[in-house]
Amino acid sequence: MVIATDACPYCRAFLAEVAPVYPKTRIGRSLPLQVVDPFHPPEDLREVTRRFTTVPTFIVVSPEGKEIDRFTGYRGEESFWGNLERLVEAAGFDRH
Repeated sequence: MVIATDACPYCRAFLAEVAPVYPKTRIGRSLPLQVVDPFHPPEDLREVTRRFTTVPTFIVVSPEGKEIDRFTGYRGEESFWGNLERLVEAAGFDRH
């Protein structure tokens, strides 16, 4: 999940550069991307999204809707994929 707003240039960059290819990756198939508006989150994610301080914020959520881990900011594709790989490995997710 990514908490993002249209007003944020880093969010827009992520959505243009990474979001289109994300579902085609092994991580994307295991952890589908859900873009969440921080001001209008879905009811089942309100507990997770209310504790954000920066956009974009990337959050790995369990199938039960519980937060596993997160990282903030977007500094380009390479940084994003590296951060996500570390987070997924630390969480013990199956990425295949």
